[in-house]
Amino acid sequence: MGVPLSCAELITGKPFSAAPTMPFPSRTLRLTVLAQNNAGIKDFRPYVPSINDAGVVAFQATLEDGHTAVLTHDGSGVTTVATTVSANSPVQCFSSHPDINSAGQICIYAHMTRGHDAVVMLEPDGRLLHTPVDGPLTGIGPLGPTMNESGGVAFRFTSAQGLASIGVWQDGHWRSTAQIGTQAVPLTSTPTANTSDAATRPSQPIDGDAGPDASNAGASNVRFSAFDGLPVVNAAGDVAFRADRSDGLQGVFLARGGQTPVPIITTGGEISALARFTILNDLGQIAFAATTADGEPALFFGDARGGSGTAGITPLLGGHRSSRDNSGRSGDGGDCDGGGFESFRGILINKQGPVVFYGTPHGGQLGIYTGPDPRRDRLLGLGDPLLGGTVSDFALNPVSVNEAGQITVRVALEDGRQFILRGDPER
Repeated sequence: MGVPLSCAELITGKPFSAAPTMPFPSRTLRLTVLAQNNAGIKDFRPYVPSINDAGVVAFQATLEDGHTAVLTHDGSGVTTVATTVSANSPVQCFSSHPDINSAGQICIYAHMTRGHDAVVMLEPDGRLLHTPVDGPLTGIGPLGPTMNESGGVAFRFTSAQGLASIGVWQDGHWRSTAQIGTQAVPLTSTPTANTSDAATRPSQPIDGDAGPDASNAGASNVRFSAFDGLPVVNAAGDVAFRADRSDGLQGVFLARGGQTPVPIITTGGEISALARFTILNDLGQIAFAATTADGEPALFFGDARGGSGTAGITPLLGGHRSSRDNSGRSGDGGDCDGGGFESFRGILINKQGPVVFYGTPHGGQLGIYTGPDPRRDRLLGLGDPLLGGTVSDFALNPVSVNEAGQITVRVALEDGRQFILRGDPER
């Protein structure tokens, strides 16, 4: 069974009381310990855990003997799904976070014994279902894959020509969605097009240049120059991703079912910088963190299905200057419009809307929040007491939330202990 934190160590966060586009539901989160780096497990770093809609958490671990493993926790205990211990294993090491869907299928990056990288799909019993992409590419990643309920996988890779790219694998076929040095158009197609309906370690916020006006978003000479964060695929096969462009702008892009990626938002004008991670839900709603032109942090949320442009995307939290004292801190220590934060790193959403976000309050350290008040709504963060120690690191990203409003997070303490936690809404 998972081990609940004691009453003294139980951390709760209050939800947003309201938001311009969608209020948070009224709930708190109870954190439960699912796994620790002991009993043969050496390390969970640097990867995040993922969670499916049944609350099953999947995570990668380095074992004491140096091998790697893919593990799950279904509420009753830890199960080893796959390990590289066997001499017959085709996998030399698992090299990313795993993502798990409701069928229990797990996708993960792996370095194969034949010497190449691959996106590997595992059945719940550990059988290698297939390796969607392995031969023609020179590298997989960085970071890790995302997967929808029908087994469609979005991932970053390096092409045979050495170009950073974003691809999607679905139903035994794969396509390249975007590539460095090219315009925002699909680069390859397969015999069966996809029509299925089915944080990282703390660092400084991204600094961006306002760049040219965003009105040239569709200009034919604009090319991708870099990708960041994770590409996220939803049930419809749409893929959202964060990219830099050759004209100096940063953007969040959406490719709908293999069509040409269109910019949902770009820097320039009211936005000066975008955070690394964006997230897309199965309703076609998108969310991301940004910095406005006047230097204020903001979380954005809205419907991306209308295509290019920001008409459906509005600030969820922050994005304007608020009354602060001379220290830069909000006058009441935590106003409910996001003014108590100096930066936002990312946000997790599901079909019901926003679930949690992670950011840095004025005068404080990076943390996870269930609401806009930096005091009352802090779930956990750097420097916080936890399980008899002090939090030194934590990680979560778009694979770390499910439709039940549960989250999962990897946490490290200053004393060397590491934990995989699950946050469950208390009704």
